[in-house]
Amino acid sequence: MEPTLRDGDWLLVDPDARLALGDLVVARDGERLVVKRVVDIDDGGRVLLGSDNPNHAGQRVGPLDESQIVGRAWLRYWPPTRLGRVV
Repeated sequence: MEPTLRDGDWLLVDPDARLALGDLVVARDGERLVVKRVVDIDDGGRVLLGSDNPNHAGQRVGPLDESQIVGRAWLRYWPPTRLGRVV
């Protein structure tokens, strides 16, 4: 998710947040957890995710059911030099 996130960033995630377009989320994609940006939410509540990394432009994950979304990332707390809200 560079440039938004870097390898080693630790995030706080709100599992109860209502999702909106542009939110950064943690989701289950098979057996792995991914951090991606919400690019679409269909009428059934299924979520399509994309990357901020220009090297992965156009690659999508989903559509995913709401049950596959762990939550919305809202704060980077590690490393301390990068502490702050993620948008």
